[in-house]
Amino acid sequence: MKRFGWLGVAGVMAITWGCSSSDTKKPTAATDGGTTNAPAPTTTATTPPPDPQPGWRAAVGAGGVIVQTFDERAWETRSAAPHDLYGVACVGNALGWAVGPGGAIAHTTDGGRTWRAQQSGTRETLRAVRFGTTSLGAAAGDAGALTVTHDGGETWRVASTASTTTLRGLAVAESIGLVLAVGDGGVVLRSTDRGDTFAEARVSGASDLRAVATDHAGRLALAVDASGHVYRSVDAGQTFSEETTARAPLHAVSLHHAGLTALAVGERGVVLSRDARGSWTELPSGTTATLRAALVPHDGGPLDYVAGDDGTLLFRARDGAAPFAPISTGTRAALYALEDL
Repeated sequence: MKRFGWLGVAGVMAITWGCSSSDTKKPTAATDGGTTNAPAPTTTATTPPPDPQPGWRAAVGAGGVIVQTFDERAWETRSAAPHDLYGVACVGNALGWAVGPGGAIAHTTDGGRTWRAQQSGTRETLRAVRFGTTSLGAAAGDAGALTVTHDGGETWRVASTASTTTLRGLAVAESIGLVLAVGDGGVVLRSTDRGDTFAEARVSGASDLRAVATDHAGRLALAVDASGHVYRSVDAGQTFSEETTARAPLHAVSLHHAGLTALAVGERGVVLSRDARGSWTELPSGTTATLRAALVPHDGGPLDYVAGDDGTLLFRARDGAAPFAPISTGTRAALYALEDL
């Protein structure tokens, strides 16, 4: 079980995140865009559950929906709150953060059994959260909101930047102190001192940047934009060059921790796969839904995931030739983010 209850800045947001084994759903083929009957309401555990193990995956989205699995076989869907969940980040089996409207950030230290609010220092909607380690993390969102922590969120400091553009994506590579935030108008905010200072630049030719990802070492970075461009950086985000263009706008990118493979997804069901040589191939997704999230698992799991509108959640074996297969989620809510432990 994962469960949290939290209040955002000035108490503007309250969320309960939970799951139990009483209403798990097996990954079966969906016939209506990935939907089944409405999920059962959240139940209350009477005994503390064990910490999640590798194999935990979660998608979060509109209206506070959470779709999650602990073993990549049985899935649970919850209507957690009447608030959108825009981002979630986890480190290890016990630590997690979630962000949403009103500058709200919540943190768990016990695998989700209890959660408490952390003061982000902003009231702007936060649309992305990323952690490189248990201590270094960042959250970003509307009106240039960018806040950084060096102590796991015990304290958050609003970064001093001149940007007022909406920031939509984050990447953190602790090994070199790199924090990247990307957003509308091709803006890139880059720090090489663990978020203490940021320099602003723009990717030439880019429209609104929707997402960014780095490998563990921070050497390779990928960013995607609303015009379907994929940009590559091989100098820790200092400069970007166009690597390929999709046939539709892109919304998300996920990169293997060693840079061996990547996924980029977007509108009209577009899924692009990148190999270790930097070659991109479009994969048949079997859907025309807008895809808003991608996951190449950090724990080395063999299955990749993509998610998006109408509760769409798809998976495939990374090393096989099998196409993406749908998972019945029991919701038609848009899924905005994917994460694993």
